[in-house]
Amino acid sequence: MQKFIRFFLAILIVILTGTVIWMIAAIKNNNAVGGGAYRLQFYMPEYTPAKKMAGDIARMGRPHESEKIMRLILEGKIWIAPNLKDRQGVYVATLGLVQRIYLDKEALESPAAFLDRLRFLDMPVEYKNAFGYITLAGTLFHEFMHYSGHLDEAYAYDQEIRFYENMQKSTFYIELSNREKKYYDWALESALKSVQKAREMEVGK
Repeated sequence: MQKFIRFFLAILIVILTGTVIWMIAAIKNNNAVGGGAYRLQFYMPEYTPAKKMAGDIARMGRPHESEKIMRLILEGKIWIAPNLKDRQGVYVATLGLVQRIYLDKEALESPAAFLDRLRFLDMPVEYKNAFGYITLAGTLFHEFMHYSGHLDEAYAYDQEIRFYENMQKSTFYIELSNREKKYYDWALESALKSVQKAREMEVGK
């Protein structure tokens, strides 16, 4: 009987220790994105634009990645972070236990408002919406590369660059109106310059 009790207590200690370590990892994740983050769920207002974004990534020429991102949404691996400040999204992993992709709430719900908050562009709202939407898609794609195990920043940046470079061949772009293409042509050119500069600053040429 005493052996059974000791065995039971040992198992309980292992479970409690694992739970505590996981909770510490989750807290560290939350602190890394400014706090206040919450899991994206189907009844939230952010769910619809996140699901649309995942679907549009398929239409932008990346159906395989789109399917996996949608799976992450359903599995609760994509969270909303209202305090990311100047970032549209980020991948955070702590202690190898808690891996999540965080998206900025405002960037997801109102791309132009997010850019206005940063005072990033002095352009008509149509251009800001196009640039904000395209770069959020690119950011989500970039961070998904990290989530998938590609932690090398150079690789993730190169994949994001190709994502933008090939978009004009995609269903998403082809189905735009001529007026919308004017906004997105500018947005794609600007997004490419922006990500190329970011790559050079972070990892070199």
